[in-house]
Amino acid sequence: MNIYHNTVMAQWPTAGYGFGGSAGGFMQDNYGCIIAPSHAGNTYFGDANGKTTVTYRRNRNAGICPPGLVSLSIALGAVTNTSGRLNATATVTTVEYGIQGVVFSLDGHYVSAVIGPGPYTLNYGAAALPTGRHSVTATVVDAVGVLAVGGGQSVFTTSGTGPAGPLAPNVDPGQQDFDIAGNADDPINGRSGRSLTILGKLPK
Repeated sequence: MNIYHNTVMAQWPTAGYGFGGSAGGFMQDNYGCIIAPSHAGNTYFGDANGKTTVTYRRNRNAGICPPGLVSLSIALGAVTNTSGRLNATATVTTVEYGIQGVVFSLDGHYVSAVIGPGPYTLNYGAAALPTGRHSVTATVVDAVGVLAVGGGQSVFTTSGTGPAGPLAPNVDPGQQDFDIAGNADDPINGRSGRSLTILGKLPK
């Protein structure tokens, strides 16, 4: 049994019960909080209904969930264009332990990504974009493939000005492996009413 990087928000304290007889494995880096009203004051990660040989480590019991708490969100700041270089900072708010990365999109296409723990700053050369205004969004992918999307920002670019494509430390998202689960809310790939799982590279 290996359980990690989960967020459990519930009215019951059973966020991380390892039931008696479970053998081996680990339960680590999980977050749990209680949604009020509840008779429970906190969540629990540990053995229940008997002994196990599960290893519990770095799990967080946060007590009562703050009102309006969401486990994962992202906000995209203003996008600037300096001599054909697009820059913007995305701020990720999460109670989770692991983030796969943030993917930036332009006009509905993934074009640039920052992998791992951040900071999440768009660094992109706009030379190949047509002259005019463009819409930029940011999508955060958490450790288990759940998505959250930041509101779109607008930026004006001039064709042929500056470099082209993602600039270090940003990378081409089409060359990265993401594990995206249940991405029906993905504004790029999602389809209303369907839940898709993509293992592998994000399309451009």
